[in-house]
Amino acid sequence: MEKNCSSYDFSLTKAEMVITVTYLTVVATIGSCANAFVMVTIIYVRSLHNTFYYLMWCLSLADFITTGVCMPFFIMTMIVGAWPSNMDYTACQFLAMLRLVCTGISVGILSIIGINRYVKVSKSPQDYQKFSKPQSMAIIVLVHAFIVFTPLLGPLYGNGEVGYNEALHLCTALYCNHKAWRYQVVLTVVSISYTTFVFFSTSYLILKTLRQSSKRVQNHSIRNKTHKPSKGKSVFQRLFSSKGELKSTRMLFLLLLMFLVCWLPFAVTIALDSDFTVPVRALRITDLIFWANSAINPFLYATMNRTFMQNAKRFLKCQSQNNASHIEATM
Repeated sequence: MEKNCSSYDFSLTKAEMVITVTYLTVVATIGSCANAFVMVTIIYVRSLHNTFYYLMWCLSLADFITTGVCMPFFIMTMIVGAWPSNMDYTACQFLAMLRLVCTGISVGILSIIGINRYVKVSKSPQDYQKFSKPQSMAIIVLVHAFIVFTPLLGPLYGNGEVGYNEALHLCTALYCNHKAWRYQVVLTVVSISYTTFVFFSTSYLILKTLRQSSKRVQNHSIRNKTHKPSKGKSVFQRLFSSKGELKSTRMLFLLLLMFLVCWLPFAVTIALDSDFTVPVRALRITDLIFWANSAINPFLYATMNRTFMQNAKRFLKCQSQNNASHIEATM
């Protein structure tokens, strides 16, 4: 039986609307400020100008667009209960595609970050420098862009639809017919499967490399107990470096975990909702969880990455000192 949105009541109660708008407003405010802070810090702190943090900056940019550009419009549609008639419907379709594109960017960047960490841990510094060159990174980005963005072009060729989703009360992919529903399912399955595969594969290889490196360092220490301290220092430096890489790997693993926690519930409800058999409230709740991912990511960078945290504190301290000096100079 063909799906028909017009035969279902997707209206929000006043309480549901107030709770949803409040939640989205909090997520949009926190997410916009936190992601903007991450981007500004990476731009102004020169010690963070490397491939890893450039990728983090791109991930923050995608999250900032999601929370700072898309969400305010969707808060409006929640309050109005429809896309305003005095606004061009093309704008709604653009916002829907923008949301999908930002989602695709997040998926691609997470995968590239995992590959970047694996190359840095497992390969020589010379090999990592070659990998980090603009030409090499451009090729990797283009390959991931092709993999991730090809499915997003479906609506342009009649496979799937984007616009105002009556069930979710926002602009996103539509699924009022089985063809559009299949497109939404394909998007979610491809995004989650690809990111999970790349991340788990690279994380496993990183941990395996670190474990082997740690064993080599321990064996080296045992065999060279009588050696001079200068040689022992190199061993400890290698062990310290491995521990630092292990912390970075844990942070990336936590990023993936939060990605799955926020995405999987929505993906499962969409996959099971071929004929609107899933309660609409369950669909909305999982969609709201999905939005939280863009606001959570920047806090993971700060709490799990000591280098970023230390540089962010220095940056804030310098800014506060500069402001104080400026105030004193103007008095």
